[in-house]
Amino acid sequence: MKKFMKEPINLDIKTRINMAKLYAVSFLLAFLGCKSQNSSQSATKADDLVVLHQDAYSGIDAYETRVITDQKSLNSFYSKINRTRKPGLAVPILDFSKEMVLIVCAGTQKGGHLPILTKMEEKEKEIAIQIGSNVIENQKSSTALTNPFSVYKMPLTTKKVVFKQAN
Repeated sequence: MKKFMKEPINLDIKTRINMAKLYAVSFLLAFLGCKSQNSSQSATKADDLVVLHQDAYSGIDAYETRVITDQKSLNSFYSKINRTRKPGLAVPILDFSKEMVLIVCAGTQKGGHLPILTKMEEKEKEIAIQIGSNVIENQKSSTALTNPFSVYKMPLTTKKVVFKQAN
C-alpha cells in the first residue's frame, strides 16, 4: 500500500523563495487588476459627481429631479424605490454636512435608457447639471416599459442646482 502513496516533496530554500515571489507577484497583479465595488462609484474630478445607484426600475412613473440635503429625505426616496423590490436597495449613508444627492427619475419609457448627469458649468450662484442618457446594453432594442433612475452625490454647495436636458 505504501507503494501508491506519494512521497512529500522536499523543496530547497531557493525554490521556496522563488515560489513565494511568484505568489506575491500574482496576488499583487490580481489585486491591482480587480475593480472594487466602489470603483463603479468613481467620479471624474472635473465634475465631482459620483454615481450611487442607477437602475431601470424605480416605480416612479413621472419625470422628476431632486436635490436632497438630508438623510430623512433620502430614506423617503429609497422607500418609494424599494416598494417593489425584494430585497430592496441599500440606502446610502452620507455626511450631509459635506455632500448632497442629485436624483433623476426619467419617468416611464420604452427601452432601457439610464439618466446620466454631468456638470455643465458653475456660475456664481448656480450649477448647471446636464441630463443625458445611456442605453442599457442588454435592452438596446427592447420595447419593455421602464422607469429608469440615477442617484448621484456631489460636494455640498449653497448654489442653486439647475437641471438641463441634453439635446
